[in-house]
Amino acid sequence: MLTSPYGLQLYVMPRPDRSVEFVVLPMLPAGCEHKHAFGLKSPQGIAVAADPARAAAAVRRRILQDYRFDALPVLRAASPGHLLVQVTRDAERRPRIRTTYVYALIELLARGGFLLDPATGECHLAATLTEQQANRQLVKSAQRLRQRGFRVTTTSSVSPGAGSPVRRSDQPKRPSR
Repeated sequence: MLTSPYGLQLYVMPRPDRSVEFVVLPMLPAGCEHKHAFGLKSPQGIAVAADPARAAAAVRRRILQDYRFDALPVLRAASPGHLLVQVTRDAERRPRIRTTYVYALIELLARGGFLLDPATGECHLAATLTEQQANRQLVKSAQRLRQRGFRVTTTSSVSPGAGSPVRRSDQPKRPSR
């Protein structure tokens, strides 16, 4: 699995009938599900030589540009709201982040130490981090995302020991009646 810092993923596997070739297949971008791509043209996979330099050149020439353009409407369809980044917790109370914005994905994957789960399209932290370390990393990333203008929402609060800059919603409170 090859993942770009902005959430595009390519699956690479040996070609079943030819040991000197690999198959490269584009996958759904981070944060997207099949329903977001329904009815849209999907980029095709290609077979490439086992030589890394030739394979990279073939991927760049034959698949990458189309994949980037074909991913844009899928990302738009999957967008949960204007500059919205959604944080949830898994069963082990570890943060799972879903977003389709390129700049948010760059922040999380390239700068924030998050990994991309290819099965769900969600960003998560390494299982080797303690809960306190994971919360600290989440808080730092959430602050940087807010500084870039993103709205960070969460469905559960951060554990009490980590401080709590991650709020339920960044939306302003409405006046009570």
